[in-house]
Order: sequence, then structure tokens, then C-alpha cells
Amino acid sequence: MDRQRRLALTALSINAEKIPGYYADGDGLYLRVAPGGSKSWAFFFRMHGRSREMGLGSVLDRPLALAREETRRCRQLLLHGIDPIVHRDAQRLQAADAVRKTRTFRECAIEYHATHSTGWRNPKHGKQWIDSLTAHAFPVLGDMDVNDVDKADILAVLEPIWLIRHETASRIRQRIKAIPDWASARDVRTTQDPHLWNQITLSLPRTKDV
Repeated sequence: MDRQRRLALTALSINAEKIPGYYADGDGLYLRVAPGGSKSWAFFFRMHGRSREMGLGSVLDRPLALAREETRRCRQLLLHGIDPIVHRDAQRLQAADAVRKTRTFRECAIEYHATHSTGWRNPKHGKQWIDSLTAHAFPVLGDMDVNDVDKADILAVLEPIWLIRHETASRIRQRIKAIPDWASARDVRTTQDPHLWNQITLSLPRTKDV
């Protein structure tokens, strides 16, 4: 324990170290000073009889307290027989896969429009379909992840025109509804609210033709 305290780094000692090399903090955590002077963290551990070094990021991005917390998490993984490098790489792949699957409302609408382009009654109708969303829905919903589009967002599109341009608003409502449904069918939208459109209908004011 005394040796552990002698090895422990401090913010002052981290700033003072200039000579390239590794400086121990304890529990496998080291400050790594590169020949060019940059400083980063490294965690050393053994797995299946093999010594491994795991980079934990720059000192500029991760202060000592966070580096120690990350080391603690790595040691917990080791206790369960999990290689922290393999675990980290798997998490990064999962995060990258999630990003690749993320689609904005605009992207889904454009793909929906392209997919159904041969089914429009005429080119003018197809153009009106996407133009109405471009004018009214995209300013609010366009850049949103299609999973995040909810009642409040849809109402923000419809309410300003529901009474003054009701026929247009009704068409836009149906067109907006088609996009999450299409995204769900493609497994792009995973959030499901079976009451969404009933609640939207109840939230909008009644008109003379309803």
C-alpha cells in the first residue's frame, strides 16, 4: 500500500514530467510521455498469460480522476474474464452500427418518395407530395432522427395551418404518417406508439368538414 502511494501521480507531477517514458500511478495505470512531449494514459494488464497495453486517451481530454475511473472499470471487466480492449472495440462497433442505421425524417421521406415514384398518378402529383413536406414538415422534422419524431413535433407542423389551410394540412398529416410507418417496415424506426395518431387527432381543433 505504501508503494502504491509513492507511485501515485498528481496533477502537478503530470504537468512536470518531460522525459519520454512511462510513469506509474498504480493498478496498471501509467502516464505515457511521448518523445514529442504529448501525454496520454495507458493501462497495462495480463490476459491469458499475455501482457497487453490499452490506450485510455490523451491527458488533455481525460484528467487523472477520469483515467483512474476508467482503470477501475477495466479491472472490473478483468475480474469477469473480459478483455477490456475487446470489450471497448465491440462497443465502438456497436455505436458505429447504430450511427449507420440512424436516419433523419428527411432522408426517409426522400427515399419513400423515390420508392413510390412509379405509383404516382402523374409527375405533378409526385412533385406536390415532396414539395409539401419540404415546405411544411422539413423545417421542423427534417433533421430529426425518425425515431425521435413524436406528437409534439408533428403538432408543431400541423397546428399553424390546420384551420387556415385545412385541406393542405390534412394531406400533409397523411404524408407525415406514411414516413414513420415506412421506416418501421424497414426496421429503421424502432419506437412505436399505437396511440400516436389518435392522440394527434384529438389534439387538433375540429373543423366544419369534420
